[in-house]
Amino acid sequence: MPSEVLYLRGLAHLRLSGNRYTGPILPGLGSLPLLLELDVSINRLKGTLPADLLESRSLRILKAGNNRLSGPVPDALGDMETLFMLDLSYNRFSGGIPLALTRSPSLVHLNLAGNGLVGGVPAELGAMPRLTILALEANPLGGTLPDSLGNATRLQSLTMTRTGLRGTLPPSMGALGELSNLNLAGNSLEGPIPGEWGGMYFLNSLDLSLNQLSGEFNPRLGGMANLKDMKLSHNRLSGALPRQLGRNGFFHSLESLDLAHNMFYGVLPEDLLDTIYYTNADGLPEQRTLKVNVGQNSFWCPLPDWASKVSASCVWLEVHTLAYPEGKDGASVALIGSGFMRSLADGAQCIFGNKKTGVVKTDGVWESSSRVLCPDIPSQGRFKKRKNKFGELEPPREVIVRLGYNDTILTKFGQEYAFPA
Repeated sequence: MPSEVLYLRGLAHLRLSGNRYTGPILPGLGSLPLLLELDVSINRLKGTLPADLLESRSLRILKAGNNRLSGPVPDALGDMETLFMLDLSYNRFSGGIPLALTRSPSLVHLNLAGNGLVGGVPAELGAMPRLTILALEANPLGGTLPDSLGNATRLQSLTMTRTGLRGTLPPSMGALGELSNLNLAGNSLEGPIPGEWGGMYFLNSLDLSLNQLSGEFNPRLGGMANLKDMKLSHNRLSGALPRQLGRNGFFHSLESLDLAHNMFYGVLPEDLLDTIYYTNADGLPEQRTLKVNVGQNSFWCPLPDWASKVSASCVWLEVHTLAYPEGKDGASVALIGSGFMRSLADGAQCIFGNKKTGVVKTDGVWESSSRVLCPDIPSQGRFKKRKNKFGELEPPREVIVRLGYNDTILTKFGQEYAFPA
């Protein structure tokens, strides 16, 4: 670095980024009385931050990212009363995030991404009064997300991708009403996405992919009215997608939705089509530039014609056998099979017959993941009569019974039900 800059006593902004400077950061820069900004990023600098620089009473912006600086992050950074932007990203700093740094009264932008920092996320970060941008990604921090992060109400961007985080998502973070970008991808976070997070009204981008999150898709997340990009892929989320996912302004700003590689099941909601099409002034549907991916889940077959637009795949439910709770002459029959998820409870049907015999639908009662009860078997007289070998018309003696949901057949094959003689 050119030592001649030390003679420029009136220097306020020193930008030396994107060069090939090697060796340590030039000592003496901290003695420049009017220096407001120092940018030495994207070089090949080594060593630590000079002691005199840490004693500067004027420096407001320090950018030293993308170098080869090493050692612990200096405690003295927390005593720099004028510093509001600190970028030490993608260096070789080690140790923990110093608690002294969290006591900084002026720090607004803190970027420590891409180092070797360990020791977890300090709870004290939530008490930083002016913190707006916090970037800690690509550090082996470990630990959990502290509840106190919900107190950092001025946060606008929080990125902790690939930091070895464990545990659950704190509901308290729903209080981050000014947050615009939240990225916690590539960790080992588990449990549900808290409904309280629907309070992040101004959230633009949410990436929770590549974790171990579970539970159902919480409709309260629809409170994120300004959300444009939602990535929840490669988790263990399950249950049926809420019907209002694309209805009445739910995520009406959305441009990208990725729910792939989870454990969602049930009927693919027709309202999801609303996230792909909108209606113009003439009442005609027009496609908008929105990408939706729900591939590698277990939605029930058959799928609607538009399912390929969202990369959807499906599985047929199966009825293996019939059971007779009241005996074969009783008034009820149970379908025994597999994959009968709880979401069947609000619309299960027993569908008797086929095109030849005519179809009669009755309400079913979901009892378990392997059993749906048909408490009301239709009488033989409700089916089409066919000629027997004597030329006489008579109702069928047997009909196929299959599982349905809201007038849709869910099982490709059924089982034969024989009417009592």
